[in-house]
Parts: sequence; structure tokens; C-alpha cells
Amino acid sequence: MARMRSPVRFRPMAQVKLAKKISIIGCPASGKTTMSNYLGKLLGIPVYHLDKIFWKEKGGIKQDVFIKHQDDILQKDEWIIDGHFWKSKTFETRLIASDIIIFFAFPKRIIFWRLLKRIINNYGKERPDMPSGTKTFFDWNLIKYIWSYSSDDVIKKVMEYGEGKQIF
Repeated sequence: MARMRSPVRFRPMAQVKLAKKISIIGCPASGKTTMSNYLGKLLGIPVYHLDKIFWKEKGGIKQDVFIKHQDDILQKDEWIIDGHFWKSKTFETRLIASDIIIFFAFPKRIIFWRLLKRIINNYGKERPDMPSGTKTFFDWNLIKYIWSYSSDDVIKKVMEYGEGKQIF
């Protein structure tokens, strides 16, 4: 049986190739790191994981230090920033500097499934998107954060600062 071809041709990657500054945001365990690493390899653009910067200290680094780290990244000619931190002062700055904003808004059941998979596959192991020495474990605070996470609030913020940007 012959395979049917779709009459619609999608070319989102052609648009992405024109961009040099990409922000990938969304709930924890939504796939931001997977997507940023994929796009980084595909486009040859360096990827910066904000979790790797922020969680260098227990409880996170100070806000002014975090802002400085992000500002240093934003000054570069090209970057893919993987990280959410939507309640941080860094969020608006990142959106304004981006050519493209990719926002992952998946149902909670998918997020929790991905989180469970991550914990099972990486339990007790270090992940490359986290600071050295940080091991994957079961974290009730993360589960509570995901449960209370509101995509609607984030979408409003993205739309507020996303004018003139490509938003996916």
C-alpha cells in the first residue's frame, strides 16, 4: 500500500535557522533541555542551561549574580537559552533579547510522566544540564511546583514581551 503524502509542507526549521537568539521556556520536565540540545547541534549555536548556572549553590545563587550571568550570555551574537525562571527579573530581559521564543505548554500528565522517566533513568546520576555534583533525586518541592504551574500566566508574559518575535 502506497504511503500518502501530506499536501501541507511544514518548514519551521527554515525559520529557526534565521534566528541566532532562541529562548526555550516551559514547565520543568517539559522537554526544554532535549529541544535546546537538539537545536544547538542542528544549528551550530551554543546552548546555555540556566539551571546549571542558578543551582550552583544550594537554594540557588543570588539574583544579582544570576542576572549578571544571563546578561553575559545575552551579549553574545548567538545563543540558545534553556530555562524558565519566569518569576525572575531575568525573564523579561531574556524575552526582549530573543529572536525566537519556544514555549512548551503540555498537559500535567505528560509533564509528570516525563519527570518520572527522568527520575527513573537518572536517579543518583549527574545530568549535563545541571551543575557538577548535582544528582537526580525525587523532589517533592519540584512536584508541588509543577502541580501549581500555570501556563496561562506565562503565556500572558510571553505575549507582553513577544511583539515582533517568532513565538512557537
